Amino acid sequence: MSTAEKTFSKGLEGVIAAQTEMSFINGTEGILEYVGIAIGDLAKNSSFEETVFLLWNKRLPTQSELEAFNNELRANYSMCDAMKQRIKACPVDAEPMHVLRTLVSSMAMDDASPNENSVEAARHKALQILATTPAVVAGFDRHRRGLDFIEPDTSLSFAANFLYLLNGEKPTPAMERAFDICMITHADHGLNNS
Repeated sequence: MSTAEKTFSKGLEGVIAAQTEMSFINGTEGILEYVGIAIGDLAKNSSFEETVFLLWNKRLPTQSELEAFNNELRANYSMCDAMKQRIKACPVDAEPMHVLRTLVSSMAMDDASPNENSVEAARHKALQILATTPAVVAGFDRHRRGLDFIEPDTSLSFAANFLYLLNGEKPTPAMERAFDICMITHADHGLNNS
């Protein structure tokens, strides 16, 4: 048995739980940054799509890169018929997070090359998951309420489309921006937000 004195640290204060280059958090000082950019600046001046591009590429996009990224996201907003059937098979009283976890995992069954692990394949899988998740979340919500699915509106931003899929109404600009900022602030924290 060691005679070295053991120290006790209540909670996780002073304990390094993970390391990341993507975000920086200093709760004491109220600092949150993504790739060196203050979250307040992103919330004020950027969109969720720009923030995703930043996190995936470690830099903000040019205007043409943002347009291309938006077009690629919007082209992948829809969920396939197999996913719609999976949602309909879910019990309406199932826990939404359990359903989401299961349905996102099931996206591999719809992937033409699920075992491809190249950088480009991983990027495509990530984009597919990101683009389709609003339709999956809204689809299960509507299924629980006994409502039909709504097809995505590719003319809308990610945030606006997500809200539209939930209730079938295009959000006001204020609602869209509020949800956009909410997603920006929750996009990355090194670990999950629980």
